Amino acid sequence: MYIDVDIRFFGYFKCICCFKAKFGGAYQSGQHQIYVGRKLAAEYEGRVVIGKVDVDENNEISTQFGIRNIPTVLYFKEGQIVDKQVGAFPKSAYVEKIEQLL
Repeated sequence: MYIDVDIRFFGYFKCICCFKAKFGGAYQSGQHQIYVGRKLAAEYEGRVVIGKVDVDENNEISTQFGIRNIPTVLYFKEGQIVDKQVGAFPKSAYVEKIEQLL
């Protein structure tokens, strides 16, 4: 399941949060990230929660985590950020980070 995020999301034991935008130059990279995020959510269902935040619609969450570039992916474990990726990456890069969470 690939879900929209609200603040409760960050309480999950292991989760990934993908920050994206609907408009502007970051849109293309964000579309790639959404596609990869959906695939990963299906593959890791029940083991890792994967969510997305539209920075234009959720400025509060984006500001809270200091998101300045899109796309950005934050990796959480037990409510704490343990890793971060900025930019679009191939699926294999995300898989490597997820495996480290497990």
